[in-house]
Amino acid sequence: MSSIINVKKIKKYYDKLLVLDDINFDVKEGEFISIIGSSGCGKTTLLNILGGLIEASKGKIIIGGHSSKTALKKREVGYIFQNPILLPWLNIKQNIELPLDIVGREIKEIPIEALSKEIKSEQFFDGWDGIKQAFDDILRTMKRGEEYVAFMIGEIAFTEKKMHDFFLEYHKKREKKGIKIRALSPARVLNYIKRGQKSQYDIIAYKTLKEKYPRGVNIYKDKVIFIKWDKEKKIPLVRLIKSKKLADAYRLLFERAWEIDHLPEKLLELVELRGFENYSPNQLSGGMQARASLARGLILDPHVLLMDEPFKSLDELTREKLNMELLGIWEKTKKTIVLVTHSIPEAVFLSDRVIVLSKRPAKIERILNIDLPRPRKIKMKHSKKYIELIECLRKIL
Repeated sequence: MSSIINVKKIKKYYDKLLVLDDINFDVKEGEFISIIGSSGCGKTTLLNILGGLIEASKGKIIIGGHSSKTALKKREVGYIFQNPILLPWLNIKQNIELPLDIVGREIKEIPIEALSKEIKSEQFFDGWDGIKQAFDDILRTMKRGEEYVAFMIGEIAFTEKKMHDFFLEYHKKREKKGIKIRALSPARVLNYIKRGQKSQYDIIAYKTLKEKYPRGVNIYKDKVIFIKWDKEKKIPLVRLIKSKKLADAYRLLFERAWEIDHLPEKLLELVELRGFENYSPNQLSGGMQARASLARGLILDPHVLLMDEPFKSLDELTREKLNMELLGIWEKTKKTIVLVTHSIPEAVFLSDRVIVLSKRPAKIERILNIDLPRPRKIKMKHSKKYIELIECLRKIL
């Protein structure tokens, strides 16, 4: 398995005080790593450097092929702090969605701009005859009783009476044939996804999308209509795009948009907060707030999750329960997790490897493999091997 995190010769000074000294390690994709060490040795400082929140004085960190700062910008990294830091004036769902509202809803997999050449290479139909030809061509390919998505790309002057009448006639033909169509604008939806609600039209387009967009729906038999309104001539200019590559890209756009829109609900279920989405943070227990913070850390779908003692302030029973829930989430999502903790038993129970830092200036004393079987169970805490690993780490510290 390849490494997703590479830490090379990291040093960190605060003024003249050396905090981290020559830190080197790699983390494999999907691995669970814990960092332990005495109080004040620099564990959180190291995590903050990994997360791109502060810079190292010397050395290099690569996450998924990028610097830690770039990885943060590209949403490769999620960060969960010691305290949940939930905004009291927002409910739990709004707190979880907050990163989406701040940075926008990005769909990484779809290079729409790169497909512009596909649009330009297609045939143009000018005027009313052209638009009629394009729509008639599409109607002929549709089958009775099937459901389609109409990708209407470009500016359409629905306020023009002739245009309005044309679409009315077209929809009558479509209804007569028993064909269902959801007319959506990719540009509008993409604008909403990237930047949040910006205009009334974006909201309308996105609300249309949110009406339980059906998976596997036909897209005009892999055809896309591009309509541009000629303001001077007051006629439509139409392209009928037959590129399967382009149609597939738009299909993926809407499917991913649907997934992103429903992600908060999925995460609420994942962290067992379904039914509490409208509660305010002060109505939840500390454990529930920690779960909400975890869901917020996952909302941008990062490859790497950095956790700075997220269960520190919780009682032992709640902490143990959340450890099990965290393992369940890790097993489902296969995220790479780097956890800072003061608890040696927690580090042993959760991790594939444990990185032990010395006292300040921190060096790596040892990286210990935790060769306990997975999935981890509570009864494992009574095993001889588990107890031996805890004792081994205590001796190193």
